[in-house]
Parts: sequence; C-alpha cells; structure tokens
Amino acid sequence: MRAVSPSELIEILETRFDDPFAPPVLIFGPPGEGKTQIVRDVATKHKAELRVIRLSTMAQEDVSGVMVPDIENRLADYWSPALLDLPDDMNKRNKIVLFFDELGCAKTDVQNAALNLFQDGVLHNVDIRGAIRIAATNRPKDKVFVKGITSALINRCCVVELQNNVKDWLTWARRNLIHPAVISYIDKDGGVLRGEPSITSSYPTPRAWEYVSRECYRAEKLKLSAKTLSAMISGYVGEQEASKFSAHLRYYRQLPAPTEDPEQAVSQILQKGKDANICLYMYAHNVAMYIQRTYDENKKRLKPEHIRHFLLLLAALAKIEKQQFAMAAAHVLSIDALYHIIHNCTVGKRSALNLPERIFGKDLKELLKFITEAIGVAEKGD
Repeated sequence: MRAVSPSELIEILETRFDDPFAPPVLIFGPPGEGKTQIVRDVATKHKAELRVIRLSTMAQEDVSGVMVPDIENRLADYWSPALLDLPDDMNKRNKIVLFFDELGCAKTDVQNAALNLFQDGVLHNVDIRGAIRIAATNRPKDKVFVKGITSALINRCCVVELQNNVKDWLTWARRNLIHPAVISYIDKDGGVLRGEPSITSSYPTPRAWEYVSRECYRAEKLKLSAKTLSAMISGYVGEQEASKFSAHLRYYRQLPAPTEDPEQAVSQILQKGKDANICLYMYAHNVAMYIQRTYDENKKRLKPEHIRHFLLLLAALAKIEKQQFAMAAAHVLSIDALYHIIHNCTVGKRSALNLPERIFGKDLKELLKFITEAIGVAEKGD
C-alpha cells in the first residue's frame, strides 16, 4: 500500500463527502500517528456527525444487531445497534461519518459483519447506506494486539497507510495552539516527532506531543516545578526525549511575556547570543497564540490594541530579517482572525490602531503580505 501524508489523507477523505456511497477508506498507521484526529478534523470541517465505533470492544451482535424471535409468526427479526441506527431523512441532514476504529483488533466474526456493511451498507436491519464509512487499524509490526484483517475486507476498501511528517504536523500544531515550546522543539531543536513503538516504555508520537503540550499549559497554571513536569513528560515521550525537551523548555521560561511591547521584547531576546534565534522563534509563536486566544475569548473580535500588538511583532521580526518567523506567527492565527486584522487595517480604520509613523505606507503593506500569504496557505489546506 502507498504511504500518504496527513494532507494527502485529508484530500482522500474529503472525496467521500461528494460521494458517500464510495468504498470505505481503510487507514493503516502506528499508534498515536493522528488517524482519529484527522478523521475528527475532517468531520468537523464538513459539520458532519462523527460516530466512533471501536470494533475491538464489540461482539458480532454489536455490529449486526441482536436477533429477536417472533414466536407467534415463527420468524426472527433483528434490533439495530444504536450507533448504527441512522435517521430516515438522511438526505435532509448533515452528513454522518461512521468511523470503524481498531478494525485489526476485532474478532473474526465482527470483521465478517463489518465486511457486509462495507460492501453493501446493509446487514439484517442495519442500513448505513448514505453514511460515510472510514476504518482504521494499527499495523502488525506496531506491537499492539492486531489480529490481522481478512483479505476480503481489505479488497473492498481504499487502503492507505498514514505516515506523519514534520511539516504537516507543524501546520496542525499551530492551528491547534500546541504549546510554543513543543512546536519550536520539534521544528528547530531536533525533537523526534515519532519514535519506535515499544511495549516497555513511553515513546514519542504526534499524539504524545499533544499530551505534552497540555501538561506544559497545565504546569504553568498550577506552577508545577520543572522536576515534576519533566517526570510527567517522560511518561509520554520517554526519558531521553523528556530530558532534551526539559532543557529546551528552559528557553521558554526566560521569554518576555507575550503582552510586553514586541520591539522591546525582541531587543531583549537578541542579547541572548547563540540562543537568540530559537528564543525569537518561540516568542513569535507565543505572541501569536496570545492574540488567537484573545480573539476566541472576545467573541471573534480583536481590540485595536491587540491588532497593533501583532503588527508590531511582525514589524520587529521583519526589521531584523526574520521574515520566516513572522510568517510562522501569522500561520498560528485562524483564517477569520487574519481577515479581521486586514479589515481593521483598511484606510478608514487605521487611525484606531494608533500605529507608529514608520508602520504606515510601504512598511504596512509588507506586513500585510505575511497575513495574506498565511490566508492563502490556510485556505489551500482547508
């Protein structure tokens, strides 16, 4: 089977929204690679209802339905499982995505029941025609309890293997406000996104780094010690990666607050010598995430001072020829937040931003290029 990147898998899954009667997509991939997250993101984008069906925990009756005898007529009927009971007016509703997870860990009789649903969309009284069918499983070499999948079932699916890559993961991480220290560690400090699966210790995966991000935010809120946080991180990505990441995290703790004046903050960071580059990268993400959170918390609006703050960040980075960092910061913001900033930079609204004289004219046009390019990349990805 061909390995596909997250962005390629998203394109494949989106074809099913144009034709829900197309054969199911079966996704192979190691644990923590992001299979479920990608399916969830695509369903959310299309405003579809997502039903996750974990086949490894099911008996055959959970898929095919429970037989109920009709003694009077000497017949048998089947009661449909609730997860597979679809509304009669499917065509008038938003799409429904049925995600059959852990297919390779399912019992043989459960796979046989799924085979009928994958091929015809009908089994006894279960009728899932019109729903988008997606399945996922780990690989036998991933050291999980994979029993294997019948070849007849594989032959009725579009089979792909998900293989994450740093570029796609960073795009997802920025949009989902993954902690700046995690992003900069993976992108700029040699962090391992995906390690070799192990049954005796933790190892890094895209999912594990998402958990590390949550722990970093939680540690800030609860003011946990560096030692305690390092122990928790080790529980997700293993001792070796935790040790390296903890050293990297020290850079983050030395950064100016995202609310400080960007020009002064950038000047302060430049004094760090050989560590300045990675600190600037982390700081740019930190400010952008602060702006995005403010936008979300204020009912999809930014006050003039917040827009001014973000533009000053871009200007400070461009001034020291760190356009790449400015672009990375712009990629953190959602499309609607970026459009909101551009709208407030139109001629009739600029005065409210109280921008310094040097930002007007050519400089402002250059800054808005970062934003318009980020919008273009985001819309292409969506």
